Amino acid sequence: VQLEISEIQGEYLSIIFEDNGIGFDISQPANGIGLQTIRARLDRIQGSLTIDAAKNKGTTVIMEVNLKSWRTNPSAFY
Repeated sequence: VQLEISEIQGEYLSIIFEDNGIGFDISQPANGIGLQTIRARLDRIQGSLTIDAAKNKGTTVIMEVNLKSWRTNPSAFY
C-alpha cells in the first residue's frame, strides 16, 4: 500500500491510497456502506472522492478535502 498526502495551494488536502491487490469491479454495487459514508462526509465539506479500481489490477482512492470548508466546520466530517 502506498499513501501520499499533500496540500494543494493551501486550499485542498489531497490523500491518495494505492495498492496492487486484487481490486474490485467498481461497476458492481457495494455490500457495505463504507464508501457511501466517506463520500457523504466529503460532500459536507465540499470535498471529493475518486476511485479507480479493476478486478485483479489494484485500487487507487483519491480524497480531496476543501481545507477552508473543513476549518470552518470540522464537525461536518464526523
